[in-house]
Amino acid sequence: MSPETIASMIFDQTSDVWFYGVLLWEMLSLGQIPYPNVAVAGRVGQFSQWLLAGNRLDKPQFCPENV
Repeated sequence: MSPETIASMIFDQTSDVWFYGVLLWEMLSLGQIPYPNVAVAGRVGQFSQWLLAGNRLDKPQFCPENV
């Protein structure tokens, strides 16, 4: 979920854009799991703070530079 959705539990166009970005990341990473080194289960608040601190997914290995 997007950081805003985690905080507000409101789903709108901005959360759709976030989800779409994660979907593209999954496709370009050939199906890897997003945030594989982050324990989210039972720690949604901590995950939200981690995202709000500016942490994001790394560029997938097979992602073209111009994307």
